[in-house]
This record gives sequence, structure tokens and C-alpha cells, in this order.
Amino acid sequence: MTGENAKKGFIGNLCPVTEIFAAIDTHSERAKWLLSVPLEVILRDHLALVVICRRAGFRLGEAYVTAELTALSAIRVGGEVRIWHSDMVRTIRAMMREEAGYPRRKLVFKWKFW
Repeated sequence: MTGENAKKGFIGNLCPVTEIFAAIDTHSERAKWLLSVPLEVILRDHLALVVICRRAGFRLGEAYVTAELTALSAIRVGGEVRIWHSDMVRTIRAMMREEAGYPRRKLVFKWKFW
């Protein structure tokens, strides 16, 4: 254990993406980062992201990574995830947007497809 990782208590090397996340200081910035990375990063590095969130005391981020991973790994029926997965992800994303300081979204339906 050497360098920056030793200061943060990590064992081994993190990939550069997770090192960037580990260096973030505030929960708000962590929420913005998690909301902006591709879902592939969450899928690939979910264990490291959960550990980093846990050590930082960012329980919402830990829940977000877990919810996204669960939805990405869920069995799809007719091309869609089950309603509880999509509702869970939608709810946790709204909470993360609030933590990140983004304005609340208004539901506006401009198109009718029925």
C-alpha cells in the first residue's frame, strides 16, 4: 500500500475511474459523479464504488449503486425490467438528483401515443 491509496485505507490498486471517485470530498459531488458516469462503470466497478461510498458514509450512493446494479442484472420480460425495479431506480435517482443539487423534474407529457 503506497501513496494516496494508503492514506485512504485502500488495499491494492484501484482503476483510474474509481480513484477519481475516491478522491471526491462531498456527498453532493459524489452524487453528481455517480449520476454522470455510464452505467457500464457501475456494472464493472460496483464493488469498489460500494466500498468507497461505505467508507465515506455516503449511504445514498451505496443504495444507488446497488439499485442500478440490480436493475441492470434483472431478468427482463418482454424487453422491460419488472415494475419494482424501474420504480426503485426512478426513486433512488430522484433522491440522488436532490442530493446533487439538481432542480426537481416536472413531469410533462407532450406526446400521446395511444
